Amino acid sequence: MEYIEGDFDVYNLRVDEYHTYIAGGYYVHNDKGRENFVDTAYFGTVTTNASGTTTTSFNLPDNLTSWRITYQGVTRDLFAGSGSTNISVTLPMFIDLNVGKEFLLSDEPQISVRLHGEAVGKGAPSSVSVSFPTLGVTDPVEYVGTVGDVLWIPLPSLQVGEHYVTVKANVDGYEDTITKYFTVIESRLKVPQTSFDVLSPEYKVDDPQTVSYITLSDRNRGRYLSSVNRLKWYSGSRVDQIIASHMGETLYDTYFAAGSTRTGDIDIDIGKYQLASGGISLLPYGDADIEISAKVSAVASDQLDKNALRKYFLGVLSKDDLTLKEEAPALYGLATLGYPILNEVNGLLNSEEIDVRSRIYLALALSRLGDKSHAWDIYKSILEEYGEEASPYIRINSGTDIDDILEFTITMAQLGANLKDERAESLFKYTEDVRTTDILVVLEMIDYLKEIIPILPSDPVSFTYAYNDISDTVELKNGNVMMFDLGPEQYSDLSFSNITGNVGIAITREVSLSDLNNFPQSSNFEFTRSYNSTDIKDGDLVTVTIDYDLNKDTAYDGCYEVVDVLPSGLRPISRPYEYGIDYDSSYQYPIRVEGQEVSFCVYHTGNLEDQNYTPLVYYARTASLGTYTAEETIMQSIKARSEFKLGTRAQVKITQ
Repeated sequence: MEYIEGDFDVYNLRVDEYHTYIAGGYYVHNDKGRENFVDTAYFGTVTTNASGTTTTSFNLPDNLTSWRITYQGVTRDLFAGSGSTNISVTLPMFIDLNVGKEFLLSDEPQISVRLHGEAVGKGAPSSVSVSFPTLGVTDPVEYVGTVGDVLWIPLPSLQVGEHYVTVKANVDGYEDTITKYFTVIESRLKVPQTSFDVLSPEYKVDDPQTVSYITLSDRNRGRYLSSVNRLKWYSGSRVDQIIASHMGETLYDTYFAAGSTRTGDIDIDIGKYQLASGGISLLPYGDADIEISAKVSAVASDQLDKNALRKYFLGVLSKDDLTLKEEAPALYGLATLGYPILNEVNGLLNSEEIDVRSRIYLALALSRLGDKSHAWDIYKSILEEYGEEASPYIRINSGTDIDDILEFTITMAQLGANLKDERAESLFKYTEDVRTTDILVVLEMIDYLKEIIPILPSDPVSFTYAYNDISDTVELKNGNVMMFDLGPEQYSDLSFSNITGNVGIAITREVSLSDLNNFPQSSNFEFTRSYNSTDIKDGDLVTVTIDYDLNKDTAYDGCYEVVDVLPSGLRPISRPYEYGIDYDSSYQYPIRVEGQEVSFCVYHTGNLEDQNYTPLVYYARTASLGTYTAEETIMQSIKARSEFKLGTRAQVKITQ
């Protein structure tokens, strides 16, 4: 302890083996080095005596600060009171040590040491010794400085793991020792990836340390309730909208309404859309359309004059100027009516001019006519050639724009449902979640749902889960889900039993940078990150700008999360206005700032031309000198987690 002459009110404080005191309103530490730094020193409950007084004791942390003590009291007859007071804690001379909590292995950081104290004058010479025992520097390195000035000290070569630095200082006989801890990691980058499976009693969660959350879902008939409900509420005067609304109501009443005894379709008045030629028009005042006619025939031929419709398709095929775009849907339309045209279908499939759209139509025709083996071969080859998987989606990436992709994907979902292929669901899910302004695919959706819903079990799904000492039985119905957000130990112990029905399990994990090379990166968008300078001076305000470009024809719909992780020597500014930065409507600002991570949401909808893609901007301040790695920015679709891309790595240098 230091001895200072004078008259003071002195209060002794003894905690276990430690003894110190408060003199003149200041808490004076013992000789033990300071390393315990917390924000809350004590929280507890005490009982007073009859006069309303009590005592308590606790270990004061090593913070040099003004501790604020707040207290509340409640009597047995429910009278209450509260108050507060301060305890100032300091030393005659003390070290202000600034060490980042986390560094990357590739960083070359520096830490700052500054000495203060009422007992020492500014500018007084000081001796400072620094050691990094866990980094191989066990013998203290001596530095000479002056009180009040910053002393910058470079760290030795870093190693992955938990480390600490100890700094000792002496000024005119006054001493202080402080220890602070920091972590060195290879990378901060992590990307969520989701895998899907069907739950079984043998299912165990592998690699539980990486699991973020687990979702269990109803994989029986109930999973399509929301799809049917969306169709029910379609409105409009187009023939596909009218059929969607009525067929959606039929599907709901037949398979989902409690106590329903419906067994057939609701009658639809669509006769006004069937023209004298027998073909179907999109609107009552329009011309017959060959593709609309075939699609309507597939789902609602019983509501039409089938003989007239058959003659229309045959008439199209007899045209002298018949094109491939007309021939394939006309053959499909005849197949929906049961007309024997296998030879014609096989002949067209051998044509050198056959395209993806026509191949799908002809495969649908083959499946309708019973040649499912040949239809399967075509289905499989198209998936292999054009299928693009981005869990939970699969889409057919062919054609010139998003409308083509959407059309090919939903017709392949129709075909997959007819062939009882499990990938059909992923194809269908993509078309449900994509929005486009130019086409509707509700007729194809109806055909898919009419095919798939009847073969799924109608009962709710249920299962029993258990981990640690917790166990419960859960029933999911009508597409409901249950989410587990646990820790690694609980995930490791998690087990399932008494499973009834089809229960889906989706596991979302945080994949580290070292594993990201195992995943293909998207070509549907591009972006770049730039700093207003990479040679930064201490105290500078840094502007970070991210420019991006989403391919309107191929990018998935929905929010794209853009995550940028600041280098260790910078700190994000969450309230720029406090630094005199005015709001600028020509920029997008972050939706979340957490630690070193800064996140944005970039929204993309179909092929809309008027989407306002504005640059992403945020600001940062300097925290410490050194050379730091700016890791890659990540851009990722929220809906399709496997749709992601890494930016480029950079270095920033912060100097005085």
